[in-house]
Amino acid sequence: FSGSGLLSGARFGPYEVNEMIGRGGMAEVYKGRHTRLDRTVAIKVLSPGLASDPDFRMRFEREARAIASLKHPNIVGVFDFGDLDEMYYMVMEYVPGETLARFVQAAAPMPVTQVRQVTADIARALDHAHGQGFVHRDVKPSNIILEPVTASNHNDLGLRAILTDFGIAKLLKASGSKTRNEGITGTLDYMAPEQIRSSADVDGRADVYGLGVVIFQMLTGQLPFNGDHPGAVMMGHLQGMPPNPRQIVPDMPEQTAQAVLCALAKNPDDRFATAGALVAAL
Repeated sequence: FSGSGLLSGARFGPYEVNEMIGRGGMAEVYKGRHTRLDRTVAIKVLSPGLASDPDFRMRFEREARAIASLKHPNIVGVFDFGDLDEMYYMVMEYVPGETLARFVQAAAPMPVTQVRQVTADIARALDHAHGQGFVHRDVKPSNIILEPVTASNHNDLGLRAILTDFGIAKLLKASGSKTRNEGITGTLDYMAPEQIRSSADVDGRADVYGLGVVIFQMLTGQLPFNGDHPGAVMMGHLQGMPPNPRQIVPDMPEQTAQAVLCALAKNPDDRFATAGALVAAL
């Protein structure tokens, strides 16, 4: 995705805003430049009008400061944040590469070895964040960037997976905003049952579930729960049994399929306690 947006060409503080490189229901992402440091950055701008709650600014600053404290090679770094005429923004590390969503669209079903390499990177990011008391709440392929790296230094896929948008779902919840396919703290296609029931009551195992959906999609090219109406998808997560991924890809190892199904257990107690444990089981 690349194109001009409402802020393309604008300047605020030391930042110069260039082309728009991503757009979601509640935010736009621009490639930009810190003019004094001559550093390329990504600027995520939350849509105008989100600040209807008078406490939103306070929550935004608290969450953004906390997100900026997460330092990990598989988590996109946050450098700065602020607001401009009630438009809230975060300035992040610019990571060249494509999203996992695009990669899956072109390459799925993916070999188990590749899936495990991508999953291992995201699991390291999640386990680090969970150890710091963070729950991502919106693990999905469009929030994962695949950065090209020297293959010998990383893996034979030649890509490092980097997780973006920590806390964004929580911030959007604070604004009371919803979109057609967005839950109040995440994206319905990847949302754990307990997150649908009570979004404030989730821990890191909700992210393990979301990662399980992502793995299912990488392995099969499909989502475990589909439907023409969001209600059908919601009921699938709440009550439906996901198909065994081996029904879609018969030559998949049984151990891999069982690991995915364990990650998708309805009860958090029946899932892997950590994302790293899920990777080990794959």
